[in-house]
Amino acid sequence: MLRRLYRWILPACVLACLSLMVAMGVAEILCRIAGVRCVPHGYYRIDPGTGLVLARPDYSGVSCSDVGTVSIRTNELGFRGPLFSDSDTTRPRVLFLGDSFVQALNAPYDSTFVARVARALPCQSLAAGVAGWGQGDELLWLKTYGLALRPDVVVLCVFLGNDLSVDNLARDHISSHGYTVDAHGILGGRDASRSLWSSLLERTVYGSDAYWILRARLANFAWFLRTRLLHRENFRHAPYLRSFLTIYERRPEERRNCYEIFFDLLGQFAALAEEQHFRLLVATIPWDCTLYPSRFSQVVEDARRSRSEYDPALADSLIGAYMGEHRLELVDLGAAFREHGDPRAAFSPRDGHFSPLGHRWAAEVLARRLAPSGF
Repeated sequence: MLRRLYRWILPACVLACLSLMVAMGVAEILCRIAGVRCVPHGYYRIDPGTGLVLARPDYSGVSCSDVGTVSIRTNELGFRGPLFSDSDTTRPRVLFLGDSFVQALNAPYDSTFVARVARALPCQSLAAGVAGWGQGDELLWLKTYGLALRPDVVVLCVFLGNDLSVDNLARDHISSHGYTVDAHGILGGRDASRSLWSSLLERTVYGSDAYWILRARLANFAWFLRTRLLHRENFRHAPYLRSFLTIYERRPEERRNCYEIFFDLLGQFAALAEEQHFRLLVATIPWDCTLYPSRFSQVVEDARRSRSEYDPALADSLIGAYMGEHRLELVDLGAAFREHGDPRAAFSPRDGHFSPLGHRWAAEVLARRLAPSGF
């Protein structure tokens, strides 16, 4: 009986694997013929001058998010949206600096808060954002490339989830994350030199657009099953869970380095703004978990910490005090979202970035603050 079952199962498994490989191969050929590329495949590169992770210039592809498939195109600097126009001397230039919130790969560019601000004022806007950037990366890019764009206003978007973590403020992108870089400076996957199997995966599966599209769809489906059908949320998968919580640590010795580095970088931004004569506006984006008391408590429990050690409002209060003391302009988007209604509606439940409503609310708040600049 077992032999018969074995003889039936083995050929069936082999046939299933071969069928899957053929199906993925056909899907990949169709993707190549149609010119469909899926972020992050081939999307990021290493800038040789600064060592920063940047998006590829003139990239065309798609991003599979919880709101659907989003078309992604980059300009010659590697950012989404139009560049500043030298022929347009009537509209001021607003440079938005930030991480994945500014990059906004989960939304069509025209619906992002950066594009909405440009239409509301009107002004020229540039979304200089890359996923994973911290304020040190943004300051380096601004000094190296951004000042040559002659911005009238720089909006520094600070995410109060991981931007203030030591890992994000002081790190070497390549050495800490183990990325590979090809001869053209294109950022590949993890270091594949450890084994033949890793190298094979890097050259086949991880280099497939069909794989990245399928992976994104399966991740969305798994999230749907967990949250909508099972009514469960699990934050253990968050890679920066502990560094997120460090920002809200009550004990000074646990968070001193985070804020010391961050406030030093803010001081450098302020000095550069005074030297180069542009207006600096700091916009803080709340970590969505701090807007949900029960969710924040669950995150703390998942990290096996005591809830009494953490204050969800700590980052806002410390940054607000610093900005007031040094007379810097601050836009607290968390407070503004609460004035609009339920602040949780401003974030996508899938990945924690802005929802379409969040982009609209953020644009309205920022446009009101930027208007006194003479727009």
